[in-house]
Amino acid sequence: TALVFFTRDLAGEAMLGDAGANVLGGVLGLAVVTGAPAAVQIFYFLLLVGFHVVTEKISLTEVIAKNSLLCFLDNLGRPQWGK
Repeated sequence: TALVFFTRDLAGEAMLGDAGANVLGGVLGLAVVTGAPAAVQIFYFLLLVGFHVVTEKISLTEVIAKNSLLCFLDNLGRPQWGK
């Protein structure tokens, strides 16, 4: 699904959320839980919890806007990019 919507997502016409980002996250999470060693599972768990704690305090939109590389990647494929 992510590949099908990739170009439309870049153009700002659709989002993966429209087609099931939660399902994609669930499948990836299930793969980690069922196939990764315990140390890797703990690492990913702490990484995700830490990410959620940080994003409660800091706006990702502001971080992206202030970082030229992230801003560039965020704007890739959008019609206004390159004007």
